[in-house]
Amino acid sequence: MLKPMNLLTAAFLAVLSGGRGGPGADDDTLVMRDGTTRGGKVQAAEAAGCVLAVGKKTETVAWTSVSSVQYGGAKEFDTARQQVAEGKRDEGIAGLERLAADKKMRAPVRQEVLFELARACEAKGDDDKALATWRELAKSYPNGRYLVGGGSWLVLALLGRNDPGGALRAVDEMTSDARGANADAAQVAALDLLRGRALEGQKKFADAQTAYERVAAVKEMPADYAAAAQLGVARALQGAGKKDDAVKRYRELLEKRPPPLVSAGAWNGIGDAYFEGAAGKKDVDALEEGLLAYLRAVVVDAPAPAEPPEELERALAGSARCLQALSELENNKERKAALVERAQKRQDELKRLFPTSRLLKS
Repeated sequence: MLKPMNLLTAAFLAVLSGGRGGPGADDDTLVMRDGTTRGGKVQAAEAAGCVLAVGKKTETVAWTSVSSVQYGGAKEFDTARQQVAEGKRDEGIAGLERLAADKKMRAPVRQEVLFELARACEAKGDDDKALATWRELAKSYPNGRYLVGGGSWLVLALLGRNDPGGALRAVDEMTSDARGANADAAQVAALDLLRGRALEGQKKFADAQTAYERVAAVKEMPADYAAAAQLGVARALQGAGKKDDAVKRYRELLEKRPPPLVSAGAWNGIGDAYFEGAAGKKDVDALEEGLLAYLRAVVVDAPAPAEPPEELERALAGSARCLQALSELENNKERKAALVERAQKRQDELKRLFPTSRLLKS
């Protein structure tokens, strides 16, 4: 989980060291996914892309090609964000809160401030502050960069409070606001990903599946969202009790090498299927297959810093359950002790990273 953060921090520091002092020192810098950088002035950070002005020319750069953005003249934000990254969370949150209160700040920068503040509060376990900030981000920037990404955090926060109805109302409001702000049609359609999650929370799996299928049917849908929709369909089928069909779809999706967050969701779905199939049957082979699936979501497909860590949370809890179940079936004293120790380590990691997780009670 730390590797993506280290890479992001390295890119951030590289921009800081190389982007100050010369002509255009207050320009913004886009760090591209191919390792190059582009300078200019970010005029808007919209759902469909970054509107970058270079001289008298303006172009929209798709977020899928951007790794990060370094905003010129945003030293306080840089400092606060770096403090959070270095573990000085309280200092960083205090700095971000001061910045968030300035509603006259450049809109693209304030979006980033709110996003980082909400994430930091979430990581701290301050769920009330995180939820309020996710709401403010969605309401203040209905055609913003984080329309879908930030909306996903908001929906998951409400589901974490066992409020799927509130999550569905939030999606309805985001959709209405995004249309009113003339957001890109494909981005508005992608909000059905969030609608599907809320419907799953209400156990309306057929309706959730329909919502995900609407996303997958949009020709202009970004590839990452289309993959997430396919994952949602499989998850809805699993929720409806159609385990075999769901597992088949998970494996077909994994063959396409989707983004890590989607892969983690598919592996977790497979892990759940094996674990549930082994329940009450003392099926060691199924438990070991489930454990391997969960571990893929922990080790290989951990979320990037800006992504919701839900799948990592599920994988840690699932691997702990499998290890505990395996220990109960093990007769060899030494192997049993080793399995119990491994299960406890996963449980401790879950508690450390997700102190308010509902899965701690499962």
